[in-house]
Amino acid sequence: MQNGNLVLHANNPGNYQVYSISPTGTNYTRLTNNLVDEVEPNYSPDGLKITFSTPRDGNYEIYIMNADGTSQTRLTNNSAVDNLPHFSPLGTQIAFTSNRDGNNEIYIMNADGSNPVRITNNSASDYDAVWSPDGTKFAFISERDGNNELYVMNVDGTNPVRYTTNSVNDIHPEWSPDGAKIAYTNHRDGDYDIFTINADGTGDTQIVNAPAQDFHPEWSPDGTKIAFQALRDGNYELYIMNPDGSNQTRITNDPADNSVRDWQPVLVITPDPVTPPIVPPADPTTPTDGTAAGTGSGSGLAAAQVSNRLDSASNVATADSLPDAGSSPLLPILAFGLLSAGYYGYRKRPLLQY
Repeated sequence: MQNGNLVLHANNPGNYQVYSISPTGTNYTRLTNNLVDEVEPNYSPDGLKITFSTPRDGNYEIYIMNADGTSQTRLTNNSAVDNLPHFSPLGTQIAFTSNRDGNNEIYIMNADGSNPVRITNNSASDYDAVWSPDGTKFAFISERDGNNELYVMNVDGTNPVRYTTNSVNDIHPEWSPDGAKIAYTNHRDGDYDIFTINADGTGDTQIVNAPAQDFHPEWSPDGTKIAFQALRDGNYELYIMNPDGSNQTRITNDPADNSVRDWQPVLVITPDPVTPPIVPPADPTTPTDGTAAGTGSGSGLAAAQVSNRLDSASNVATADSLPDAGSSPLLPILAFGLLSAGYYGYRKRPLLQY
């Protein structure tokens, strides 16, 4: 897996639209162009699709498009707000947040928008569910204990476990690609900073501690970097750092607010090297003076030599089963065909590895 582009929403200029940008800060490209906000983009696991949320049809609905912004298609159709879409690891389902039943709850639907199913059922808000890399759990945010806290539950909504206990907000969960950690945003020090916690709820560690607002950590697909947004120079800009918080590097510099939301995975297909064919050795008994094969002196010896080769190489013929060379002018052709079967009959085709 390689690291592709970052996807973000930015008000550059006017209302928020979806953009992509390379990790080096180049190729800043607008992907949507609408008179209303288009926000919360998320890549499919193959990096070829993006889901996002927009009120272009009157209220916030979830759409899907190609990674270059083409073929925008509506997935949800509800009078409520549908937002915060996240693809499953296999790309077959999308988790999202909706208030269609009265308050924010977590739902799952198929990647084509069919079969929406409610996963949480609580009088408080549950939202922003992110799949674990193995597809068995959600990290999500809930207000069920009085304020926004980080929870983990099974994907069917069972066994919710509270991971943080703070009097301030914990938001924006994001699993590491290996499933070992969850990065998130916390307001415990008077401003928003970035933390990581182990997948079992231990080892809560602050990795960004700046006198500014630092939000929304996004792991790179190979797990070697974390992208985030920070309000340090008058507006939100994008930064990239190591997973321990070191080497923070700014990659945008413009008057807009840039809000990172995902990092594109790029699949690399490497075929196995093709094994060259094995060429059988030349038959030293083949005449070179124009004499017809299988005639003349020595033809009986040639038959015996070919027979012994076949017997030892492929066990498909014996000296007794072959006709006398003098009576069969097609013997050398038959022998070569059997040799070819012995050499090539069990070659495997090269396989692609992903």
